[in-house]
Amino acid sequence: MKLKIGISDTDLKDLRLKDCFEHTWNIRSIIPARLRKSTINPLNSGFPSPNFVSTIMLAAGYLLMTAGLTFSLAGTPAPDVKPAMDGIDSEIVAKAEKNGSMLTVLMIDIDKDEPAELQRKLQILKTVQKEIGEENLLRLEIIEELKKTQYALQMFGLRPSQDHREKDQKLSALEKIGKIIAASAKETEDSRKAKDSLNAFRSALAVFHADKSGFFPVNPEELVDKYLPRIPYIKLPGHPTGNNSVQILTGIKSTEELFQKVGDSGGWFYVGDKASPIWGTVIFDCNHRDYNGTAMYRY
Repeated sequence: MKLKIGISDTDLKDLRLKDCFEHTWNIRSIIPARLRKSTINPLNSGFPSPNFVSTIMLAAGYLLMTAGLTFSLAGTPAPDVKPAMDGIDSEIVAKAEKNGSMLTVLMIDIDKDEPAELQRKLQILKTVQKEIGEENLLRLEIIEELKKTQYALQMFGLRPSQDHREKDQKLSALEKIGKIIAASAKETEDSRKAKDSLNAFRSALAVFHADKSGFFPVNPEELVDKYLPRIPYIKLPGHPTGNNSVQILTGIKSTEELFQKVGDSGGWFYVGDKASPIWGTVIFDCNHRDYNGTAMYRY
């Protein structure tokens, strides 16, 4: 399909820099006046203004956005959507990119807008963000905070120290920061390993249950050798050392009652009562929260 966007009957993918220069007046005609102010056409002068390169780059971006919108508004049938790869849906990606382009066009004149219009556009952005979802907004917030923190660290490192005392203070602060980051990373890793161990423990119980015609072990030590190499060692948040101790509980009627028994030993809770409706249940005996903010005993 050929596009008519004010340059020529030229397929966009075959456009060359030479074409841009030959049709500079056409490119300039579709760029908002703000973007081409004080720009000298190099075809008429040997001394282009500093804004010229920026104008060409902005023109290219503007053309691409226009092309994308032209496809949509012209009623061109959407191409066949390829199957999603690695969880990425090409149809969703295409629509997200289209909406992003439309937002860019909508915001292009904010340097000329009055306060009321600026407020309206800000509200549009917030409405769009709300539709994206809380989880994605948290990711955006983390990205922004990460950028600010990385920048602050760079400035902290580049700012000259006035004397040895200030240098020592900086080194001490950086040492503390390093320990905070390392400890957090280690806690995240330990929590993930503990959850893997919990899954392995429960899988072993399920296999035992199938082998024993619907019975669970009264003591999880019965799993060792055939179903588990040993009771898994775990290191949970808030506990400086790991352990694999198991507290066997009886008389538990429900999961909520089991949760109320949590005493934060950092080991395992196991319901070994044949009369219990939740016989064979295993959880962490830990009320500290993990990196997701969830109390460990609730996994």
